[in-house]
Amino acid sequence: MHELSPLQRVMLRDSLAAPSAGYHVEQVEIVFTPGTWRGQVLSAWAETVAQTEALRVSFLTDDDSCGEIEFVNSLEACQFDEGYDDSWLAKDRLCPLLIPHRPPWRAGYWPQDGRFIWTFHHALLDGRSIAAVLQNFCQRLIGQNGTNLSLTIWKKPSSAELKLATELFNDEYPEQDFRTLDFLRVDSENGLALKFMGHDFRRRIDLFAATIDVTVATVLVWAWGQSLADEIGVDSVVVEQVRCGSPQQHKAGFIMQTLPIVIPKIVEEQNVVISIKLFREQLLAMRAIENVTRGDFPFGVFPDVNHVANSVIMIEHGTLQYVVGFSEVIESLVLHENKATTLSATAHIMPDLRLEVEGPGRHVMLKAWIESLQKLLTQDWRA
Repeated sequence: MHELSPLQRVMLRDSLAAPSAGYHVEQVEIVFTPGTWRGQVLSAWAETVAQTEALRVSFLTDDDSCGEIEFVNSLEACQFDEGYDDSWLAKDRLCPLLIPHRPPWRAGYWPQDGRFIWTFHHALLDGRSIAAVLQNFCQRLIGQNGTNLSLTIWKKPSSAELKLATELFNDEYPEQDFRTLDFLRVDSENGLALKFMGHDFRRRIDLFAATIDVTVATVLVWAWGQSLADEIGVDSVVVEQVRCGSPQQHKAGFIMQTLPIVIPKIVEEQNVVISIKLFREQLLAMRAIENVTRGDFPFGVFPDVNHVANSVIMIEHGTLQYVVGFSEVIESLVLHENKATTLSATAHIMPDLRLEVEGPGRHVMLKAWIESLQKLLTQDWRA
């Protein structure tokens, strides 16, 4: 039996509880450049579906466990009769996806303007797998052989991983002094705050990270923690970081989850470089326990990640269009999704460092995040 990950189960239960709310629905909208490939879209997609095991999966959702799958005949892309506009996208997100014995996705193509839309439930594919499917789709579109993608397997943690995780959390996760977030009263509705930092700013972040021998992702997560601690007025914060573990070659599916990390607030007399390097060590230690989830811990070991002060952060190598590539084929590629109802930060490093904050307090926190990064780049921390 194929084991679903805990986060997959949560996503499925959310959607079943509110089937018309569009929870965890993703839409990839591609406009292809003019060329002969526009006439090959349907056949290339049909071949991609046939060679991608995840696109032939249906979730068994008849009971509360949401824990099993079955393999079914997949739907093929079709041409929609109605015209395309932004309202169509919004309506499409609300159409049910979790239909018994059918795969939780649909696709449509408007050949007159080369527009392809693929709508699917996020529990089907994580971000890394979305990119892999689209890359194979584009390869077939231009006449190249794509890769057969078998289903990614979620691996339960071993006893050694559980032991290591429990020791790590006991050592590193003190009681948190959480307080009410006053800024959450501002722009409390859902939405997105976005800033393109630009190529020059990204290069400066690259240079700073290389100079102190850490990754850009480390710097971005550390700076988010500093800005959050400043706004809350606490000595440390718990941040849930999105992790996908080591890549499983030639596979696609869903193994995404979050792991919490405590980020201490830097104080004036501390050396910032040392603080960031120590934080990097903490991030590296998390790699060994990426299959461990909150439900695997004894009561009281796992920190309270559901508190109002918590946030989720995701660092992406680049935007989906950048990662997929095939610029000779793709004119534009946009991922549409429902915005977070909790505080959530995302950074797309390439090509020009795009910073996003979703949910309540997003405008305040985006500004604070940027200011924290700017402070790193304008002061000499080596003194």
